[in-house]
Amino acid sequence: KKKIEKEEFLFHEEEESTTNSSRIGLFGNCQTMCPIQEMHERTQTKELNFFEMKPGTTIPDINLAVKKFIRGKIEQPKPSELRPEPVLHKTMKYLLSILD
Repeated sequence: KKKIEKEEFLFHEEEESTTNSSRIGLFGNCQTMCPIQEMHERTQTKELNFFEMKPGTTIPDINLAVKKFIRGKIEQPKPSELRPEPVLHKTMKYLLSILD
C-alpha cells in the first residue's frame, strides 16, 4: 500500500512540475497597471474604484486604474493581460502610496 501512495505522490509531483514549466514561457507586454480592455469592461460595468478615476470626477484614468484580481480563471492569460516586472513594481509603488 505504501508503494501505491508513493507512486501517486510522484505522479502529482510530476503534474505540478509540468504545469509550472509550461508557465515559464509567459511574458507580459501590458505597459499599464490595468490592461486597456479590462479598463473598458470595468468602466462599462461600473466596477472602477474612485481611486482609479481622475480626482474629483467620475472619468476613468488609465494611469490610476489597477488590474482587478479574479480568482479561478482557468484559461492561460494573453501577453496583453500580463504586466512585466517594471510595471508590477510601478503598480506596487502606486498601491503603497495610496496607503500613506
